[in-house]
Amino acid sequence: MALPSQRLDYRLTVSDVDRGVDVSRSLVVAQHPSETPEHVTLRVLAWCLLYEERLELGPGLCDGDAADLVARDLTGAITTWVECGSADADKVKKWIADLNSDDFKVRDKASAELEALGSSVAATLRDALKEARSAEAKERLERVLERTSSAIRLDVLKLPDGIPVIGVEKQLERARKELSNKEAYVRGLAASSLARGSVGTDEILHDLEKMLKEEKDEYPLRCAAGVASRLGTEGKPLLPALKELLKSSDKNVANAGQYAIDAIEKAKEVAVDEAEVKKKAQIRKEIREFVAGREKKGR
Repeated sequence: MALPSQRLDYRLTVSDVDRGVDVSRSLVVAQHPSETPEHVTLRVLAWCLLYEERLELGPGLCDGDAADLVARDLTGAITTWVECGSADADKVKKWIADLNSDDFKVRDKASAELEALGSSVAATLRDALKEARSAEAKERLERVLERTSSAIRLDVLKLPDGIPVIGVEKQLERARKELSNKEAYVRGLAASSLARGSVGTDEILHDLEKMLKEEKDEYPLRCAAGVASRLGTEGKPLLPALKELLKSSDKNVANAGQYAIDAIEKAKEVAVDEAEVKKKAQIRKEIREFVAGREKKGR
């Protein structure tokens, strides 16, 4: 005899200023006997994060091909399709193949399902795009990629000719040059821009230390202290220079120095993630190659 689903009642309040959402709702979830508590939690969290008026919970594990959450417009067309957990490779292949179906509803459903999977299947979709058999399938894949890919990929980035592009090294070079600008406001902006992009802390510590020790104007000093406050424990070499700011007669400078000191001293040691280090190095390399290619093309 099959075990019945368990009823779970939630009382939820969702407030998202950016999306204009502020609701309190009761949510009833039917937990299938084979559904883990983790998967139930994912479904509830997804409902909160993606909340919209027509978003509903799907049938769960009772129907393996159904969505965990789904929303439809007034015509009944699917506008949101959510599956919690890792994407099933066979399902992804099936949905890509369905983009070539003779049935419009099948093609439309496949697009919605692929879009719901987000960036986790972006690489697979890019491969499929290269082999798309029809113009419509290609257009649908491009649309899904556009909506789901949050990262900028240099291998598919298209910029009009004549648009200037600079790399991290050039950006850092420009910032360092403006640190000696005669205008205090410009020097402050230059200090703030030192840590942009994938610049490593070790690349800017000397610049920040020099500014903290030699700068006389209030705004550039506050900007330099602000950058230092975001460096975590890697900013410890700057503590002596920051502590000198506490002696300043300008309260804004002293307060900025104290804030940076507190942030650095309270920061926790973070183990070096070698994979992340390699990833950032690869990104820098790809940016250099991209910029070099643009410059060569423009000659």
